[in-house]
Parts: sequence; C-alpha cells; structure tokens
Amino acid sequence: MRVGLTVALLTVAVAAPAMAQGIDVGVGYAFLRDEEIDENLPLGWYADISGNISGSLGLVGEVGGSYKTVSDEFDEDLDVKLSVHHLMGGLRLSRRGEGANAYLQVLAGGVRGTVSFLGESDSVKDFAIQPGVGIEFGGEGTRVRIGADYRRIFSEGESATQWRATAGLVFGMGR
Repeated sequence: MRVGLTVALLTVAVAAPAMAQGIDVGVGYAFLRDEEIDENLPLGWYADISGNISGSLGLVGEVGGSYKTVSDEFDEDLDVKLSVHHLMGGLRLSRRGEGANAYLQVLAGGVRGTVSFLGESDSVKDFAIQPGVGIEFGGEGTRVRIGADYRRIFSEGESATQWRATAGLVFGMGR
C-alpha cells in the first residue's frame, strides 16, 4: 500500500505544472466485478483529476470505492459486507475530437479489500496495475464519460483480477 500511495502522490505532484494548462476533474459511478471471489460489487464511485503535460499525454490520479452486502435471508446479523478501495496514479493518452474525446490510460497504486462479518473485519492491502479505456462526449466544459478498466492485483506471489465499468461527468477547469 505504501508503494501505491507513493505512486499516486508523485503523480499528483508532477501534475502540478500541467494544472496551469487546465485540469479535468471526473466523478461518477463504478460497477466492479471481482473474479477472485466471484462477486459483483454494484455500488461504487470514483473521482479523478488529470492534467495534460503535452497535447495528448497527461497525468492522472484516481481514488474510488466499491461495495456489496451479501445478505442472510434469515438473520441480518449474519450479513457479510465487502468493500474495495483504491488510490492510483499514472498516464493517460487522449485523442481529442469534435464532440468526443477517447482515452487510454495505465494506472498503478494501492488497493485495499475489506470483509466484515459479525462485527469483525479483515483487510488486505496490495499493489495493482489498472489499464483502461474510455470516451467522453461534450465540449471543453462539462462532458459525459463512460469507461472500462482491467485491474490486476499482486499479492504474495499470487494475482487477482477485477473488471470495472464506469460512467460519470468530467468538469474541465482552467482553460
């Protein structure tokens, strides 16, 4: 997790000069599929900030969370609560067009998975790499974004896979 936090903080620090050229702030909904536990986490969110360092290459930092409660139909005290949080940073390659922008990005950072049951919880923090693609519709101000990501989590010689679909809004600032 320390490596993930360091990567994310360095990304934001390096992105500071790009902010003079304008930044984008994105927020939205995230649906996560975790292949390791064979579960969908349908309640999720994300927020990101990005700034271009050249015409099409930018830096991005992202944070988010996904959640699910697996209910026991007879006793709600036996419900299992699942959550996944991430903090990542990386590069985004954008192709800006009239009315639509497409992007390809690669993020790296930390992921924390938590399971809560009967008042007890257990968390695991690991390093992850997350390539993704997306498209934004709209002009220079507010845009609508849809995207998809593949997350590979590395833990003690093992790896796990998560898939994520996102939909949200992007706010262009400082242009």
